[in-house]
Amino acid sequence: MQKKEVYDAIDARMSELIAFSRLSEEGAEPKQETQGSVEGYGRYLVKNGFSIRNIAAGEQTMLCAEYQSREGGPALGLLVAYDSLPKGGNICSHCVQPGIGAVAAAALKDACGGKLPFRLVTLFVPPDRGLHLPVEKGETEKTDALDGADVVLSLCCGTETRADLGRPAIRSYRVAYKGKQAHAAAHPEVGRSAFDGLQMAFHGVRWLRGQVSASARIDYFLTDNGGTMANVVPDCSEAVFSLRAGTDDEMENLCRRIEQIFRGAAWMTETDVDFTVESDRPAAPSVPAYVNRFYENAVLSGAERIAPPQEAGTSDLLLRLKKAAPSLTARMAFTPNDSAYPRKAETGSGMDESIQRAVAVGARILAGMSLDILTMLEPGSEN
Repeated sequence: MQKKEVYDAIDARMSELIAFSRLSEEGAEPKQETQGSVEGYGRYLVKNGFSIRNIAAGEQTMLCAEYQSREGGPALGLLVAYDSLPKGGNICSHCVQPGIGAVAAAALKDACGGKLPFRLVTLFVPPDRGLHLPVEKGETEKTDALDGADVVLSLCCGTETRADLGRPAIRSYRVAYKGKQAHAAAHPEVGRSAFDGLQMAFHGVRWLRGQVSASARIDYFLTDNGGTMANVVPDCSEAVFSLRAGTDDEMENLCRRIEQIFRGAAWMTETDVDFTVESDRPAAPSVPAYVNRFYENAVLSGAERIAPPQEAGTSDLLLRLKKAAPSLTARMAFTPNDSAYPRKAETGSGMDESIQRAVAVGARILAGMSLDILTMLEPGSEN
């Protein structure tokens, strides 16, 4: 199958692609309330032969669109991050990514549907949400929307056009400190501040950041400061710590050290600490052939600022996949190198030619790379 067929299908849908990018700003909704945007993408994909399975158990902010070509063949997942915030405040240019994903999926179906055996799953999800599809009422277990995919692709916006090398290991802890409540003015000597214990852990982590590998990341946020008045020593305090590392061995070493910090902070403040692992994902190396296909399509599509791959820089969404399916996340040059990132997207009626060109290039890259990978995975293929 000729790549030109896919690119021609993209060109034929350019007006639709631009309309989607404008929709994300002109129809902007409050964060976590993007039902209107989701419905627009859903109507478009249903019109183009996709089936939708997102409306269940009250979940309205996610969309999973599926298309089955000839029976058999590989299952390809396209993961699309989107956000639609008022006044152009679209985080990390997520306003243009739904258009890229929807049009690339429809163009791939136009060019390959009925010609190659494959199943295409396109998942639209806000960047700060999980990847689980809701279940029908009465059920308790949630399932991963991309379970069963042979490969998952995600194209984001950034300052350069580049692929990520692999999926880093990620682990998150929920950490709770327990102390002894007391009146901070009358009897402070009786109290043992759980919040002090947690703050000591924060300090320890900040110092640890300067002694870890370049691929490691440690983030944390406070979830409960004890909820007491200022003149009461708090007896409980909680936080979540999120860790990334380029390899599983690096993750184990990082976790060993950070757990020592948790215990040490409790020892220094005479509090108790309890920590549990909330999520744990192993590292997954990239498939070199997929990385090569990305760069080939970036060149063919006329992408700007093409840069070498970067180590383990995978998006948060891909990190949440339950299974370590082969995956690739890449970025398309959209934001100028000299600007702050993320930027406020310049969409809407004033959308300039450079942005129109960028979203067209993104759709070409995603659809072209998808075609190449489907051909590679086709039964009997020697690629």
